[in-house]
Amino acid sequence: MREKIKTCNLFSFLLVCTVIVISPGDFLWADEDLGLPWRCSEQDIQWFTDAAFGMFIHWGPVSLTGGELSWSRDAKRPFDIHDGKPPSELDWNRTLTDKEKYDNLYKQFNPVKFDADEWAALAKDAGMKYMVFTAKHHDGFSNFHTRYSDYNIANTPFKRDIVKELAESCRRHKLKFGVYYSQRDWYHPAYLRGDNSEYEEFMFNQIRELLSSYGRIDIIWFDSFGESDLGKDWHIPELISMIRRLQPGILVNNRLAVLAGYNKGPRKYWGDFDTPEQRIGKYQPERAWESCITLAGHQWSWKPDAEMLSLPQCIDMLVSCVCGGGNLLLNVGPMPTGQIEPRQAQRLREIGSRLEKYGETLYNTKAGPFKPGDWGGSTQSGNRIYLHVKDAPECRLTLEPLERKIVSAEMFKHGSARFNQSDECVEITWDSNNNRYRNVIILTCGE
Repeated sequence: MREKIKTCNLFSFLLVCTVIVISPGDFLWADEDLGLPWRCSEQDIQWFTDAAFGMFIHWGPVSLTGGELSWSRDAKRPFDIHDGKPPSELDWNRTLTDKEKYDNLYKQFNPVKFDADEWAALAKDAGMKYMVFTAKHHDGFSNFHTRYSDYNIANTPFKRDIVKELAESCRRHKLKFGVYYSQRDWYHPAYLRGDNSEYEEFMFNQIRELLSSYGRIDIIWFDSFGESDLGKDWHIPELISMIRRLQPGILVNNRLAVLAGYNKGPRKYWGDFDTPEQRIGKYQPERAWESCITLAGHQWSWKPDAEMLSLPQCIDMLVSCVCGGGNLLLNVGPMPTGQIEPRQAQRLREIGSRLEKYGETLYNTKAGPFKPGDWGGSTQSGNRIYLHVKDAPECRLTLEPLERKIVSAEMFKHGSARFNQSDECVEITWDSNNNRYRNVIILTCGE
């Protein structure tokens, strides 16, 4: 049974055998009184804020249809948005698959061209520093070998454990690795039924498998719950406690506090970083965040002939995220063959080529000191400030005053720049604009 029950049994045992000494780490409740941290340490999250850029991967048997993962399953969704109505009753312009057909796609799923090393190498080529993969989405299909459901990759013609292969490949390629796990499960018959204890036990068991069977896991990326009561239907403190115990230093996103419709629960459940979806996050240097955005078709899983973001759009999104204090988690949806679509792979490599030249202005930096605006944004590292100028048609920029003394200004890689610093403002001028990407200007400050 779930951790709460185990802990209650432990206390019953202690009433009889009071000579046993138990350390705080043996308790499974996430409670301030027991000393369990709700969030990771600054040291644990440092790699994440330095990384700037990661790969999100949504994949499963639904790729056989080209429809959206989970959301194209045409069935009632218990306890969810739109009153749980099936997609066919809503005005959605999406490819839909009948529930029975959708739930049996796994019997045809055989991505024989899947190569975890190719995916990891592509992420490296793109300049990405970590990968997050969908272990289980809302449709309930598990992309890993699990003892708690037959609806998993082991029972497809492919059979291989995708999570295992990706975790090992990411370690070989020096990438951090995270797993996405949906608390929603529209396939499981016990989901939000009765007191939800049967489904919760299933969920705890699967998360325990993921955090115990695949070596180091750097991120667990949750999604929102269905319409429910966070306090009554879910035991989030016990879940957080189990996660922190099994994977010390792991990063947990903020969606353990999110219900369908994006209603937020108690702040203590907000985890280690925020996750704005399909948009750039706000300027927030005081708390880590990560924008998750799709590369093609406004769809998370593979969509044939989907319109893809241009290279300048991708670069602009990444720069905007980092200048705001966040990361970009850029999503790709692999094809049913197991390959990432060649044109999407090419776009990722183009991003990587750009980052080979300009990466030092984004990786291992902090946002600011100048707040982003229509003009662009800034990052900083040591005594250097990088201005990522988006809109300054006259090659002139006036910014708020800066306490640190500027000693020089120059264009990054090419061209010259000049500055004038006063108590009222900082003025920057330069010779010519880059019409495709942002201009990058380096301000060097005194020690």
